[in-house]
Amino acid sequence: MADYITKNGEIHVTQKVFKNQPLSLSAMPTGADLTNATTVVFRYQKPNGDRTGVKFTNNATVDSPATDGKISCTIDANELDQHGTWIIWAYVTDSNGNYPGTRIHLPVYEEGTA
Repeated sequence: MADYITKNGEIHVTQKVFKNQPLSLSAMPTGADLTNATTVVFRYQKPNGDRTGVKFTNNATVDSPATDGKISCTIDANELDQHGTWIIWAYVTDSNGNYPGTRIHLPVYEEGTA
C-alpha cells in the first residue's frame, strides 16, 4: 500500500501508486480544530473527468487530537480504477460551513509500468 501525505502544501509519496492498489491518505485540510466536524471525506475527480460518486467509499477519520486538524483515510484497491492523474482533496463540514482542502494531483500508473 502506498502512502500519500499532504501537510502545509507539501506532498510526500512513499512509492508509486498503481491502478487498483489501496492507498492511505492523510491531510491537514484546514489547519483548524476538527472537534465539531460533521463530514470528513476525501473527494476526487478521475483522470477521464468523471466525478460520479464524488467521494471515496470510506469516510475519512479525524486523527487524535482533533485540535491538530489532521484527517486520514484508506482508499480501497478497486476505487483507483483508472490510470492517469487523479485530482483529490479533503472536504470537511462543521456547523460553521464547508471547508474544501487544496487539490492535489496524484499520478496513478498502469500495472507493469516503471
